[in-house]
Amino acid sequence: MENKIIVLCGMSSSGKDTLQWKIARVLGCEVIVSTTTRPKRPSEIDGRAYHFKDNETFLKMIENNELIEHRDYHTLVGGIPATWYYGCAFKDIPDAPCVIVLDPIGLRGFVEHYGDRVVSFFIDSPEEVRRFRAQQRPGFDQIEWDRRQQDDSKVFDFDFIYGEVDYVLYNGKNTTLDELTTDFVACLVDPKEESVVRSNLSLVHFAIKHYKLEFLDEYDDVYQVGCIGLINAVRSFDKERGLKFSTYAIMCIRNQIIATYRTLKQRLDLLADAIQLDAPLHCDTTDTLLDAIPDERYDARIEFYKNCAKDAAQTIIFQIDDDTIRDWAIGHFYENKSYRALAKESGCSHERIRKMVLAAIRDTKMAKEILSS
Repeated sequence: MENKIIVLCGMSSSGKDTLQWKIARVLGCEVIVSTTTRPKRPSEIDGRAYHFKDNETFLKMIENNELIEHRDYHTLVGGIPATWYYGCAFKDIPDAPCVIVLDPIGLRGFVEHYGDRVVSFFIDSPEEVRRFRAQQRPGFDQIEWDRRQQDDSKVFDFDFIYGEVDYVLYNGKNTTLDELTTDFVACLVDPKEESVVRSNLSLVHFAIKHYKLEFLDEYDDVYQVGCIGLINAVRSFDKERGLKFSTYAIMCIRNQIIATYRTLKQRLDLLADAIQLDAPLHCDTTDTLLDAIPDERYDARIEFYKNCAKDAAQTIIFQIDDDTIRDWAIGHFYENKSYRALAKESGCSHERIRKMVLAAIRDTKMAKEILSS
């Protein structure tokens, strides 16, 4: 995906916001949050749904040329006329793949500034389906809904949908989020590559099973991430390397899944998950889960957690005051030593080492800050 900006457009309650977060998970990319002056709904979180600002702040952003695009929306709130402003700031766009929900005016502004970097999608959903979804939201206002439908029918006209948008996705009554995401992924494939991708989809299932990756999340999520890896394999395969395509593709699929989930889960709670792998087994033994797995056996689950633990711990471990405990933590997370191996070197029990390392990490200043955030 290089540094593409994925833009989702759609009428009210078409499912574009939900799809946005799903796409971010599948591609491992960032969700770009727009700025608005409209009131925050009870279920919304500032910084996730929108950056909520007052009118004065927003108008100052316009004056300072901080926005890529901006527009005003005239509406009725309880029958009283009101104006809401929407826009997106330059500073919020990373030099990496990202996804954002925009209206037609917003899309045009992005295309003007970023050109071919923008890939746009329109989410087509029947009016009765959208109305049902809207009615499930807290604070549904029928007057406001009717007004939005009138505006949407004017803004999202035929010329826009089939003249300015790259792809159209259908989100009907019985369309699941996973089906919608699969359709989205399929749109990213060049027509010349599509037949190769489709004929090798079984490799995705095989890779997930072979590398024991079912644990990562919902199977459909992992499968869709794997499809991105397969697409990358089709585009980058070079037979001169001497590898069979299936061998190369499975490597790409596995790497895409691991890379995506490492990007999404580099937080201290994942470090805790990694340490839990060293908890005592529920049987009459002092062995731990890591001790029970032979060293020569590759298990992507263990590798995944270990690698993420390294990333999460690298700015924390060196804050441990005790030299011995710090050396144990470095040995475990950086040198891939099990606690049992460390126990043999030091003469302590591996369970005691595990508990002391975990306690020391949690007591560091940075760990406390992360846990409290």
